[in-house]
Amino acid sequence: MTTDDETPQQPKLIKRWPYSDEDNASIWEIAKNLNNEDAKRVVRERLKWNVSAHYIGNLRREREGLGISGKVKVRLAIDDRPEVPGDGLERKISLLRATGVRERPTGVQKPEVVHTPSRQFKRDPKVVAWVELFANGACQLCNETAPFFREDGTPFLEVHHVIPLAENGPDIPENAVALCPNCHRRCHHGEDREKMKRRLKKKLRGIFPNTR
Repeated sequence: MTTDDETPQQPKLIKRWPYSDEDNASIWEIAKNLNNEDAKRVVRERLKWNVSAHYIGNLRREREGLGISGKVKVRLAIDDRPEVPGDGLERKISLLRATGVRERPTGVQKPEVVHTPSRQFKRDPKVVAWVELFANGACQLCNETAPFFREDGTPFLEVHHVIPLAENGPDIPENAVALCPNCHRRCHHGEDREKMKRRLKKKLRGIFPNTR
């Protein structure tokens, strides 16, 4: 675990999305004769990169003649409206991780409350995906590499709102960080959670200078 003053360690086996044309050519040389899942595994073994099966599927579409327009169509086809936590939100986030979030999303200043058996807030899947992609596979509190990878090859981190939504915190990138499960629980249940909140606010001010 590192301190605030130490340089964060770059996570292993992670290459920031999107890939360059040269990278895509290398991926394609591996992927062209394999199905998407096998290609994902082999790319990771040979190139030491984590490439999702969704990404390889999009690359395959492009190489088969759909071009950039095909990738744009895939991105536009995603319903990225805010959603309550659950399978629907996870599917949206998974697709957005695979196709990328091209610009920092504006998010939602006052997330809509949905009254279910338990009170929940609709979450913006673009914010979740963007924050995870920005973290590049490393917890933004302890700077350690994500503890494991999801089935789609992406590092497992959890997006945490520094000012909780239940305390009128906004669902925007300037109020969200990607944390490993241990740090996430620490921020909610640790005796030093207020200290952790101050550390995360300081980190966010470094990323977004206009953050209060």
